[in-house]
Amino acid sequence: PVELDSLEFSVLNLGSSLIVVLGHENCGAVHAVMEDQTQDIEAVADLIRPAVQNLKGMPLEDAIKANVRNVVRQLKQT
Repeated sequence: PVELDSLEFSVLNLGSSLIVVLGHENCGAVHAVMEDQTQDIEAVADLIRPAVQNLKGMPLEDAIKANVRNVVRQLKQT
């Protein structure tokens, strides 16, 4: 909610016309979700899990890209 509020404020009050969603190489959080090792990052893992749940065994890069696409999709619905 805090991040979404910040984006909303930026668009509505500051006139931002572009939001950039970036994934990064070797993302530890996405890797942890792919390996079911999320005991220390459950809040973040809950956000990533829907994007990568069907990608077990796929390259990490594919999962990172899927997570970015999922975040973009969520932002478009907001």
